Amino acid sequence: MLGRLPTIVERELVIASKRMGEEHVTSMAQRMRGDGAGLVKTRTGFLRDRFTTETRQVGGIGGIRTRVFVAGVKYADIQERGGIIRPKAKKFLTVPMDAIKTAGGAIKGKYSGGAGAYRASGAKTFVWRNPLGGAFIAEKLENGKGLRLLWKLVRSVRIPGNLGWYRTWRENASSRRSILDATARRIVQQSRGA
Repeated sequence: MLGRLPTIVERELVIASKRMGEEHVTSMAQRMRGDGAGLVKTRTGFLRDRFTTETRQVGGIGGIRTRVFVAGVKYADIQERGGIIRPKAKKFLTVPMDAIKTAGGAIKGKYSGGAGAYRASGAKTFVWRNPLGGAFIAEKLENGKGLRLLWKLVRSVRIPGNLGWYRTWRENASSRRSILDATARRIVQQSRGA
């Protein structure tokens, strides 16, 4: 029976590691759907859909590595830690104004492609410089008496870190302990032949 012990330990630890990774991915997906505390606003779900986990054996007996990560999303790190975003190719970033956003923060219909796409569609927009400071992409109201401010032009934006990847990992520590405790009990039972 003792000869089977390394195999039992390895198999059970792989199963436990996979489960812990999957629980973390599920917790993060719930945060981004608005379930639970510390919610994260999401418009497209692109980031949420890229949460993944990978468990593999490395080295000898008991060498198991579980990675829980976001695959293929360049901006995930800035969502987690926060930082400053600057335009890469242009002079300004375009920040959508409330006039073109829904209550949930998504951009409304004809404006959803962004400032460049909206202007390319033939819309008559222009840059309006506020005498008190700031510049905006604007359009005249249909009645010709006023402006609708669509996007604010800014050189950079500070994004607060709010993804909660590490915070969620810490909050789920007791769940991981429970998984490992149950795994240890199963290993002992199997090693006794139960």
